[in-house]
Amino acid sequence: MRLLRVVLTCAGLVGLATPLSEGAGATSLSCAQSRVAAWNGPELAKEVVSVSVNGEDLASARAAALRGFGAITLFGSTGSGHLLSTLHQLSSLNPRRVQPLVVSDEEGGGVLRLTNLVGTWPWAKVMGSTMTASEIRDVGRRVGRRLRNLGITGDLAPVADLDPSSVVPGVENADGLRSFSGSAAVASRDVAAFVTGVREAGEWAVVKHFPGLGGVSPNTDVGPARTRPWSTLTTSLLPFRAGVASGGLVMMSNATVPGLTTGPATMSAAASAALRSRLNYVGPIVSDALDAKSVSAAGWALGAASAQAIRAGEDLLIDGTPGIGVHSPVSSAEIMAAGIVAALHDGTVSLSALRRAASLDLSLSPTCAP
Repeated sequence: MRLLRVVLTCAGLVGLATPLSEGAGATSLSCAQSRVAAWNGPELAKEVVSVSVNGEDLASARAAALRGFGAITLFGSTGSGHLLSTLHQLSSLNPRRVQPLVVSDEEGGGVLRLTNLVGTWPWAKVMGSTMTASEIRDVGRRVGRRLRNLGITGDLAPVADLDPSSVVPGVENADGLRSFSGSAAVASRDVAAFVTGVREAGEWAVVKHFPGLGGVSPNTDVGPARTRPWSTLTTSLLPFRAGVASGGLVMMSNATVPGLTTGPATMSAAASAALRSRLNYVGPIVSDALDAKSVSAAGWALGAASAQAIRAGEDLLIDGTPGIGVHSPVSSAEIMAAGIVAALHDGTVSLSALRRAASLDLSLSPTCAP
């Protein structure tokens, strides 16, 4: 803990408000709670599901809003020149006149979704080894401003996992160049800097993948994976603490955590409880891709996995890369929402838990955010 405070003090970040803690955050949450109070189960289920679309696929973005989904995740490598005007229309298309959350996955290096609109910048590992915290903060601020100018709400970055290697991410290692460092001190400093820059631009940043994928093999997208034992992950939590202290949101990992979970952390109430208690985190918990092979290998089809994720304490549910599966983006999201509604009907998901998740998600939307 003393190391973490040194890192945050050097970056000038101690004392920054965490999401929804006080002031504007509490006002946003109150607005969201008021809005969702009268919504029925299917409406709440759609609010917690993000539809994965390609940045050039504006038809699917409009369809997601028309169907009442609460969020859109942009994938691909480039974005349509009409993205801004389309995103500004979404609240008028939504049946409840809610502006969906729109997030992109802009990490740097080889993980960039809207290169023609947002630009390019180095891998996290390159930034961590060649840039100061101030320079990384400037990168985050620049990225955040460009996203905000496009009508996008947040960035599914940075990666807070500890990984000393510099391999290109792939089947055997999901991190490598995506990680700032194998050093907790360096990664904590740089995660905090990037998150702070994005937040200063008025955007949300999401640190991932709790409680840390460093050293996991293989990639959870392609099969089951395990972290190191929970009892040994104290140091790995430091970059996540730094990100949360800087106002970041948190994405849960799809890996099993020996000693904490018996399956993917996204499916585990114990993992969500650990995040809340160990990091004093009060914001929405974002799932990793629920169509990941690590999830299906554990016996969870997409609809059932969505219900279990809500039951476990997740709040915003992300599908995987669009076009990979057999379903269209909106039909995949419909399967996710239907799984949650079925769980409401059989009593395995409570309406109060679903309403709480929907409130946390909506509090981040321009509909309620100041």
